[in-house]
Amino acid sequence: MEVVADMAEVWFKGAPSITFHDPLAAAILFEPDLCTYESGLVTVETQSQSLAGLTHFRSQELNPPHRIAVTVDEKAFFRHYFEVVGG
Repeated sequence: MEVVADMAEVWFKGAPSITFHDPLAAAILFEPDLCTYESGLVTVETQSQSLAGLTHFRSQELNPPHRIAVTVDEKAFFRHYFEVVGG
């Protein structure tokens, strides 16, 4: 974890804001109740140059191939995050 903290420190010095995408993804592996989820289909735009990479989600109850997080318990996440990384 020390290596990750060192890399994050370098990134955060040059970034105007902090985005916690990867720590949240890691945290829900161990604490899935940090988020609520919805099942459905995620598609990615690949045809349009100007919209390439745009994702779209459609809710689907029968045999959904994907599950996405739709809400985050922010206080619980930060409590968990700082317990793990210290600070």
